[in-house]
Amino acid sequence: MKNKKGGQSFFSKFVILVVCLLLVANLVPRAKNFWELSGRKNDLEQKKTEMLKQQEVLAQQLESLDCPQTIEKIAREELGMVKKGETFVLEVLNDE
Repeated sequence: MKNKKGGQSFFSKFVILVVCLLLVANLVPRAKNFWELSGRKNDLEQKKTEMLKQQEVLAQQLESLDCPQTIEKIAREELGMVKKGETFVLEVLNDE
């Protein structure tokens, strides 16, 4: 009779071991995936913060472009425009 009880005990332990191994085999990839997604989430949140700061800067720049003095400065310095009656002077630099 001891053989039957020992056999059942071994079989029970074997089944429990197999179930535990299956659980571990299932949980490890999920834990790895969770870890990778958490890191990606943190990276994206940091990028979002940087982009929101950049959006604020651009909004301030856009507001400043409504100023007539700023528009004139850009027209003169970047586009080379002049007012009526003004003479445009181009400065030539010598390479020597």
